[in-house]
Amino acid sequence: MNNEPPTLDKLNTGVKKATGKFLPGPNGIPYLLYKRCPNILRWLHKIFRSAWNNLKISEKWMTPEKVYIPKDLSVPTNLIAKSRRENLLLNHGITPDKISHREWLCEVSVQKGDLPKISDCLEHTTMIWETIQRAKSGKRNLDVVWLDFANAYGSVPHQMIQEVLRMYHFPEDIQVMREDFFSEFKMGISNERQLTHWINVEVGIGMGCTISPLLFVMAGFGSYPESSKGKCESSRSRL
Repeated sequence: MNNEPPTLDKLNTGVKKATGKFLPGPNGIPYLLYKRCPNILRWLHKIFRSAWNNLKISEKWMTPEKVYIPKDLSVPTNLIAKSRRENLLLNHGITPDKISHREWLCEVSVQKGDLPKISDCLEHTTMIWETIQRAKSGKRNLDVVWLDFANAYGSVPHQMIQEVLRMYHFPEDIQVMREDFFSEFKMGISNERQLTHWINVEVGIGMGCTISPLLFVMAGFGSYPESSKGKCESSRSRL
């Protein structure tokens, strides 16, 4: 695994991929500023390198604001949770690229998917293809089951994430940074008028839509060995 700090080119690539739909964090700085002001982007790169080399995460990056948006105005309990944080550039492309890069995989040939630019395994693809062909030739219905876990990412304990990183032999500095990130992880709920007090949170991945699925899948796979032995903890059985 390439364990070096993110390069300026990688940071620049992440900024170029950002669109106007990427809202700024609580500091109000939009991505457009980094796109049009290369000197500011270089300054941001120095901050990233310093955080990476010193294995310390800024406290501002550990305090996302949670905003609840109702799916239906007539049903106030049916909400979509969105987070506003300062570490979007860290979570949208840089850290996920480090984690999902094929260099850290021991055997790409047996990888079961779930990673960008790596196809699913031949056995799994063949099983799906065979099932489709049988349903087609027999003129039978093909049922698809879609699993939707309630608050899936928000149910994973932080301690379990660290155990999974160790189990998958992630470099120690990656583990240290993730542990530092969760050590002072706080969350507040905001609306148009006010922000609640910061609350210490010990569960939930909370790392954005790019890295959270990777860690959730690894946490799910990591719970299977313990479950098969009958020694899984309550937090793992709930997952």
